Amino acid sequence: MAARELVKKIHQLDPNIFNIDFNDLENVKQIGGGNFGQVYSGSYFGTDVAIKQLLDVDDKDMHKYIEREMATLRDMRHPNVVQFMGLSRNSTDVFIITEFISGGDLRKILKDEAKELPWLFRSKIATDVAYAMTFLHSKGLMHRDLKSNNLLVGDNMKVKVCDFGFSRRVSKDQQMTLCGTDEWMAPEVMCGDKYDEKADVFSFGMVLVELITRKKPPLRKPSNGFRFEVEAFKQQSPADTPQDLIELTILCSAQEPENRPAFRDVLPRLKALVGDLEVKEKERQLQAAAAPPPEEKSKRSTHKKKTTDETPEERARKREERRKRKEEKAAKLGLTLEQYEKERKKNKKEKEKKKQ
Repeated sequence: MAARELVKKIHQLDPNIFNIDFNDLENVKQIGGGNFGQVYSGSYFGTDVAIKQLLDVDDKDMHKYIEREMATLRDMRHPNVVQFMGLSRNSTDVFIITEFISGGDLRKILKDEAKELPWLFRSKIATDVAYAMTFLHSKGLMHRDLKSNNLLVGDNMKVKVCDFGFSRRVSKDQQMTLCGTDEWMAPEVMCGDKYDEKADVFSFGMVLVELITRKKPPLRKPSNGFRFEVEAFKQQSPADTPQDLIELTILCSAQEPENRPAFRDVLPRLKALVGDLEVKEKERQLQAAAAPPPEEKSKRSTHKKKTTDETPEERARKREERRKRKEEKAAKLGLTLEQYEKERKKNKKEKEKKKQ
């Protein structure tokens, strides 16, 4: 009965939304459980998909959650938002079909201490999320439950925002219910005050805290209005954290919503940070490529005297081998041999200047 009622409501949203024949879903395997049902993986005409089964529960909150997710996802087309493909029915069961993201959620990745996460990678993740949220806010929508568990990481390390069951239209005048997850929830939401899209910006600040510390955001206290403790956060942050990332986290986590930036202003700051980190990474790779391997250094010192006894043919052969090695290193960095040599000379001069 409950499922029939839900199907009726979803039909009112879009009569054509049940567009996937359950018999066309292949290799269906259970992979976990969600808020309101089981989650499976499978394939749909060769495309990997996630299949979320909705439990037949007579729960008005569940129905509202599902209706909102359908209403939001059916119109969302963005590379950093999980792609909704449609709905399917099998007897009384209802299934939401979306694209399948193989890497799992960001929370799982952050918890894996064996996994190295360079600052460039973390900054790119933050940028992907900011892109999705800038897009969502441009459509007049709030997510209201932004957190690492709702950020899926694909094989190419691209991040996609998912789980739009709490999303709704921005309304500055209408009182909205308390919703979200405590550690990520903005102070004004937790206090039961009116709130708008800046609540999502605070939640994003908490995602930045996760990216920096690799831990869940701390629970905040009602005694100080659920304020984010900046000094405690700074002490928890690794010493090599980019200062721009620290500053942006603090700005997004401001107590007063009007002091937080909009996502359209967050995005350029993150893009600039990614650009700086990419330049530094390229410089590091060039320096590593220019430095001879340890065994080559020892060979040079050991056989220095013997090179004078080499024939012209042997010297020519070794020059050709060195040239080939340089070409290979240049190719790995996406440079021509001439560009590679210029970069080497430039780095060498900079090192000499520093020594002086």
